[in-house]
Amino acid sequence: MTSQLPTAPPPETEIGGRPRRRRWLAAILAAALAFGGSVTAAAPAFADGAPTVTVTEAPREGGTVTVAGSGFKADGTGIYVGIGSAASAGFYTASITEAGTVWVATGLASTATRAPMNADGSFSLELAVPAAGDTELAVFTSRAHGGGMMGDLTQDTKTPVAYAAAPEEPGTEEPGTEEPGTEERGTEEPGTEEPGTEEPVAAAPSIVVSKVDGLDPHGETVTITGSGFVPNGAATTGTRPPLAGKFTGTYIAFGAFADVWAPSTGAVGATRPAAEVRWGVHEADLATIGGASKGGIVIAEDGTFETTLTVSYDYAGALADGNYGIYTYPGGGAKNAEFETFTPITFKPGVFVSKTADLDPFGDTVTVKGVGFTQTAATTGARPPLAGKFSGAYVAFGAFADAWAPSTGAAAATRPTGDVKWGVHAADLATIGGANAGGIVIDADGTFETELHVSAAYANLKADGTYGIYTYPGGGAKYAPFETATTVSFAPKVTVSKTSELDPAGETVTVRGAGFLPAGSATTGTRPPLAGKFTGAYVVFGSFADGWQPSTGGASALRKVDAQKWAVQDAELATIGGANAGGIAIGTGGTFETTLTVREFEGALANGSYGVYTYPGGGAKYAPFETATPLEFAEPVPVADPKLTVSPSTDVDSTV
Repeated sequence: MTSQLPTAPPPETEIGGRPRRRRWLAAILAAALAFGGSVTAAAPAFADGAPTVTVTEAPREGGTVTVAGSGFKADGTGIYVGIGSAASAGFYTASITEAGTVWVATGLASTATRAPMNADGSFSLELAVPAAGDTELAVFTSRAHGGGMMGDLTQDTKTPVAYAAAPEEPGTEEPGTEEPGTEERGTEEPGTEEPGTEEPVAAAPSIVVSKVDGLDPHGETVTITGSGFVPNGAATTGTRPPLAGKFTGTYIAFGAFADVWAPSTGAVGATRPAAEVRWGVHEADLATIGGASKGGIVIAEDGTFETTLTVSYDYAGALADGNYGIYTYPGGGAKNAEFETFTPITFKPGVFVSKTADLDPFGDTVTVKGVGFTQTAATTGARPPLAGKFSGAYVAFGAFADAWAPSTGAAAATRPTGDVKWGVHAADLATIGGANAGGIVIDADGTFETELHVSAAYANLKADGTYGIYTYPGGGAKYAPFETATTVSFAPKVTVSKTSELDPAGETVTVRGAGFLPAGSATTGTRPPLAGKFTGAYVVFGSFADGWQPSTGGASALRKVDAQKWAVQDAELATIGGANAGGIAIGTGGTFETTLTVREFEGALANGSYGVYTYPGGGAKYAPFETATPLEFAEPVPVADPKLTVSPSTDVDSTV
């Protein structure tokens, strides 16, 4: 019997104001017991090189401690880190709340419940601690996803949390022990000490960002509030114009910077490709740097500021392996490590499609990039082959119904796909059949990139569906954040089976069209029999002059038609007289197929061009339906004139 274990701890949920015990932990305990054993926590024995953890001193009033670890396994499973009762033997028995737990593994971005494990097995993170009380606390680590409970104790550590010493209680000196009158009166002149002369200690520069998790990858505005950005002598003095020799404030930037980016470390400018940046300076210098129109903002004399930045994932210049966040660093060439701050941000699931409009309806290729598709408890598959595991996301092209999302209970029939890929973790790619079966890799940071073939001519797509690139959870999981839709549209297009060396006496060609879809009032007829309805398109052979298009006011005299069909929706075919009147049906994806007889004909416009043309029917005017495919006829084969040649002969009998 096998039992699948949950993955990362989900966000904390509170009921009645008290932290709820983790359901994921209960599931792990149940899975372990299902193997016929009991769950106990034994104190691990560590060999040389075992993991070690250090914890900074905790404030007595409560706050945060910094936890630093080294010697851990650097992989995608990682460890759980949390604070619990020091009397407990290990992580899984320490009654650790969800809010007190951080999942640390390679490839993870920093959030409230996640932290990255470095390649050398080290990490650093902050944990919240309560005010000092009667219960002694410790920081615990253990193999994630229940590994530490199932026998892998190699990642188990327990490090006590030490609180700052309590201040000495006033009044502890026994009253009356000092003999009265022994202090000489009047030796200290009253009022000689000037009040307020002691210089206050300036707070370290810091910023607060209004939102750091679940940001819209296509763009969202955040507010940044800063404090402590005050002049600090030469360290904050500019080295280049326009503020050389003066306090140059700080840059406030959004970008995906390199791991080593800080100017104080000598990192070059290329490590800091910013998407948007502000320059905070004192008010007296704002005009000098170009004012607000150049990104200038005011840093108050007390070192505070407030500004906004727009953050987005797919900005030009972002480093492929960069760290997205809000950064500050000294302006004007100054180098001051205290002004260098980094606040990580994360994005909610979203996709970017390389081309969304004017696609070739007969077939085109688009590149799809995804971000934010990270593992959660809700993204666990419900059916084979990834039941009980992270089942990733489907990335599909299709024409879906308005209500298509699995999380709302929509049936699979609402999601007919043309081309589809299945994004999973690299370790599971072979399980789903590999690349040949449409498998692609979702990296540990939730990103992916793939290509999809799009076409309006897929026969199985919904005639009334919306064309788009869609994502949704794979393997039967239901998780609304993975459900995204990016609408795409096709340009009407026509192909003709033969366009040159045509028989001028007459030849039949096949005409195929796609993308001839309703476009609101622009494709609505203005005259009977389809006034007020979608009137499709005329498909004609003729001789047309320049400027023939109805949308530009071209008169009918510029369009000399020799053969014509009228493509309409199937429901309107009888209304226009059916096939006997030249009617043809427009199918799924605005597709049609018909034949036309083409020839050189009398009455062709002297300044016209032979071709197959399409334009809206029933008086509508819509430029995208106006297409022209030129035709060329073969030159006639010349016929030789009859000619008689007579040769003289000497043996002719003239008497005959």
